[in-house]
Amino acid sequence: MGTKTLRVSEDLHTLAASLAAETGEPMSAVLAAALTDYQRRVFWDRLDAAMQRTMNDPDEARDLAAERLEWERTLRDDLEDDFDDGLTDSNPPGQPTR
Repeated sequence: MGTKTLRVSEDLHTLAASLAAETGEPMSAVLAAALTDYQRRVFWDRLDAAMQRTMNDPDEARDLAAERLEWERTLRDDLEDDFDDGLTDSNPPGQPTR
């Protein structure tokens, strides 16, 4: 894999060098780990924002609840119905029997 030069502030360079010395990893590994963690955080922040938009829209929230019930039914395929949780195939989506 090739390399590229990345300009960073002196403070960031000092921080990366300090973490590299502390962990025994090269600065490139420290920066790679930081960017990977940041990428994950951005992903989960975006997912959270999308879920908030869904839950704030009554129609979308209702659709999501119905879809989750359908998935619950598929998770129980080929299982004996030893418990009464209201999730039977005869119930319409979103309408558990209780």
